[in-house]
Amino acid sequence: MSAAGAWREDAQQAPARAGGLRALPAAAWARALALALAAAALAWSYAALAGIAAAALAAFGAAIAAELASRAHPRGRALRTRGAALLALAAGALAALLAFALSRATWFGELLGPTTALGALDVLRALAGIAAPVFVLRFAALRSPFAGIAEIALAATALAATFAPHRAGMVHRPFAIGDFAWGSGIDPAAFYLGIGAAGVLVLAALLLRDERARRLPLHAAALFAVALLLLVGLNITGLPSARPPAGLGLDGNKPSKPNKSGKGTGATNDFKDDYSNDGSEVPVAIVVLHADYTPPTGAYYFRETAFSQFNGQRLVEAQRDDVDRDVVRVFPAAKIEVPAPAADGAGRTELETSIGLLTDHARPFAIDAPVTIEPSAMKSSFRFQRSYRVLSRAPTLYYEEMLGGEAGDPNWNDEQWKLYTEAPSDARYGKLADEMLAQLRPEFRNDPLARALIVKQILEETGSYSRKSRHAKAQDPTGDFLFGDRIGYCVYFAHAATYLMRSLGVPARVAAGYAVNGGDRGDGSAILLRGGNAHAWPEIYLSGVGWVVVDISPQKVLDDPMTPTDLSLQRMLGEMLRDQLGEPGADPPIPTKQLAREFALWALALLAAAILASWLAKLWRRAAPRFARERSLPRVGYRAALDRLAEHGFSRGRGESRERFAARAGALAPAFGALTREHLRAAFGAGARAGGSTLRAQSAGVSRDLRSARPWWRRALALLDPFSWLRAR
Repeated sequence: MSAAGAWREDAQQAPARAGGLRALPAAAWARALALALAAAALAWSYAALAGIAAAALAAFGAAIAAELASRAHPRGRALRTRGAALLALAAGALAALLAFALSRATWFGELLGPTTALGALDVLRALAGIAAPVFVLRFAALRSPFAGIAEIALAATALAATFAPHRAGMVHRPFAIGDFAWGSGIDPAAFYLGIGAAGVLVLAALLLRDERARRLPLHAAALFAVALLLLVGLNITGLPSARPPAGLGLDGNKPSKPNKSGKGTGATNDFKDDYSNDGSEVPVAIVVLHADYTPPTGAYYFRETAFSQFNGQRLVEAQRDDVDRDVVRVFPAAKIEVPAPAADGAGRTELETSIGLLTDHARPFAIDAPVTIEPSAMKSSFRFQRSYRVLSRAPTLYYEEMLGGEAGDPNWNDEQWKLYTEAPSDARYGKLADEMLAQLRPEFRNDPLARALIVKQILEETGSYSRKSRHAKAQDPTGDFLFGDRIGYCVYFAHAATYLMRSLGVPARVAAGYAVNGGDRGDGSAILLRGGNAHAWPEIYLSGVGWVVVDISPQKVLDDPMTPTDLSLQRMLGEMLRDQLGEPGADPPIPTKQLAREFALWALALLAAAILASWLAKLWRRAAPRFARERSLPRVGYRAALDRLAEHGFSRGRGESRERFAARAGALAPAFGALTREHLRAAFGAGARAGGSTLRAQSAGVSRDLRSARPWWRRALALLDPFSWLRAR
């Protein structure tokens, strides 16, 4: 049959396709509803109720419009696909421009009123951002199976957006779901993942479904395999989590490069302009106190690292073994003994804590000052990255009780003293330090703690806290801050205070870790650490006491404060940690990670083997006509042609005869008609059969027709599909 004949036959079937809304199958309505739900989920986090409804209706209407448009007469199909896409995108751009213009027009709000105007703008934005893309995706998916991937991506993205707050660790919300999950002994995150996986499976099944039910089992199996691999992977790697804000030395940044003097080894604080607060609300760890403890400073300080060596430009981690021995540089594989903070441990009390990490960290942290640290076995690693138990000698003395003490450790040698008192050579530091010292009463001027406190007081009175500082590009960022506008965040204040204290002969260093206000603990025993609690502060060393925190809290704060700690989340995570902890130092009873990893590797190996085997079978079926005997050529050549057509989404429908399919496919591959006749003649033994050279030429003709009708990139994608031959019949 000629190409014109095939078009005429399709035209006879057009009324069945283009019979209006009543002719649309249930699958089309289900797909439109699925896209509407996806659009509503996508708009949920930023739009009001009117905007959410507008997004859902726009997606539903666009999907139905695409279904109706695709069922029109197929003549000029390729042109109409491009034209429809351009028209939809142009309409979306026009709606976006109109919404932008109206949002800045005062007369629009005065004419409709504020509420109605905002609703109208939401409708326009939905038409621009939802209707146009959905129409293009649905219209393209009905034309090509490859475009369906974009629809699945849209559905998955929309569903992920629904649970976006839970990526920030807010697993307890909504309370109805969080309380139910945790009350049933299920991690709420696992519960949400189950909901998300089920939602993606339902949406994907609806979007991939077509009138040929034969493909549904294959689609369902593929989606189930993907969901299974996702869950197994999460069991191995843990939940996706945000990192604490970078720049405080908590993220394992690389050592600084040596300068001309050869100094400069060790990780360092990074001075930044516009220090980002991304991830500030994300929970990074939960600490459970095994005894009641209230810090004398009013805040809990969890030191993770310290910067004490001046490299000629800034403070970096010391690379000597005889300093900063209270900083634990690796996570413990067994119990680690940490040197005591002071010879006699005066003014300290023993405090045991269990710490569960929710995000990756470069090293462990603990309340000052750790004495022992050991790993804790976990019943499950799904929620926590790792856990460990720390015995600390926590400080109990107030500042006034430590006045009159001596600076440093009497056992330090000259090199240790130099390391903790070395400051920049800039004379301005010494001059400013002397000016501050002059404000002390004479009886306190020789007291090391009083010297540190006067530096703290003046910096708090004259400095302003802001993450949007402008000093990082200076040769000496600390000097640019201190002798400039004094606007900066904790890294600047800590370095400035440390340099000034050292200029006054007080051994000092910069510590970094997390600081939590004592009031955020509430009345429980758990302390939630969030990304925004990452902090740097100065410390001085007093003989017989150890390192003393002398934090700088500027009176002027130019940034918005952090939101208060969510006590319900803090309590839930504390209960989770207690429930998951085993005995300290004990081995896990069951190597769940190892089993899950082996299962995932076997599953991936089997999946890869299945894909490879299917692809090799596809290539063999394609190459078989070149090697088949003449007697088998009608069947083998016809099968290869069917495979090639199926690659491009063109396969015989259920109940469709081979002759009718050949007539329909003749518009795409005219050589397929002659090959079909030879196949049927050989199958039913009717009439003389063509020779081998003729049959091979007909099979090659189908390949040649497809090369002429399809662009190279579509042929390349079709060739990479390992399962396309399963759709041939």
